[in-house]
Amino acid sequence: AINSCGESASCSQDVVVEKGCVVQTDRQYSYNFNGTYYLEGLNINNAHFGKTNAKWTMNIIFKSTSSNNKQTLWSLGNQPTEGRFILYYQGGKVIFEMYQSRSRNNTNLIKFELGANLINSGDWNSIVINYDGNKNGSSSFSFYKINLSDKSIINIPLSSLNITQIGSYNNIRPSNAFNVGRDVNRSRYYLTGNIASLSFSNLVNVSSTKDIVKFALNPKCWLYETSGTNRFNTNIYLMGDHNSGSTNSIINQSDPSSQEFRLKGTAKKINHGNDIY
Repeated sequence: AINSCGESASCSQDVVVEKGCVVQTDRQYSYNFNGTYYLEGLNINNAHFGKTNAKWTMNIIFKSTSSNNKQTLWSLGNQPTEGRFILYYQGGKVIFEMYQSRSRNNTNLIKFELGANLINSGDWNSIVINYDGNKNGSSSFSFYKINLSDKSIINIPLSSLNITQIGSYNNIRPSNAFNVGRDVNRSRYYLTGNIASLSFSNLVNVSSTKDIVKFALNPKCWLYETSGTNRFNTNIYLMGDHNSGSTNSIINQSDPSSQEFRLKGTAKKINHGNDIY
């Protein structure tokens, strides 16, 4: 049976209808990473993400149950000479890096540290990163936190972040090798915690706080209302949407029928925990 969630009858999520679109207000299930599991993407169905000459926006909803070690949320690119993107959690901070190591003395890097005062250790966090594609150093980036309790948005000023920049990131071109919960280049730095959703797109209207919040919290509805014919520049992975509980893959909601752009569980079949945010 299919209920109002658009899914199997076992779905217990509360929903509201907005502009004819079914909106999931809570994704009650998540993928449980225990420090050894990770998800692997063989390709990225997005012509803009991973490029420095085009805009993109990323959101992740996660929680970590340990803050001692470096824990990768996601990483893109396994060839340091071409460049890499990595988002990780360490010491109560969320850290985003774009870097390229051509040799020991020729490294390009930009690194942003979101302090422990912005991240609730052991609780669910929604972090949005936007890049405007203009290659203007750190000023081309903006960061937001979504309050999951009241769905309000917090604009995180760059002045509050610890920023490191070496050389230029303008020519960083990571490959499509993509891992969630593990550093794809080093095959380590596993996440101990949970991820509920991960999305990236070049279609988010960052001048609209409503658009950012909907992209973060209701990405399927946002895609329905926004994408038009450009839906294939968007990746949406809902870790607990009940579409993949009996297989070893999580679909990309912008192209559900494609096998190529799914996240695949390499260490176990996908099974959802019951963590609720």
